[in-house]
Amino acid sequence: MLLEFFYKGIRVEINFFYFGYIWLICSMLLVVSLPLIGYKYERRICH
Repeated sequence: MLLEFFYKGIRVEINFFYFGYIWLICSMLLVVSLPLIGYKYERRICH
């Protein structure tokens, strides 16, 4: 019972870690891609 609870706790921690890691990567990609998209869009409007 205790071992099962410990195992579930580890699984939850790993899931939160991976979720945080994926969220961090996605947010970084979004921050990097937004200026590039804005720059391309701006150039299309200007020219």
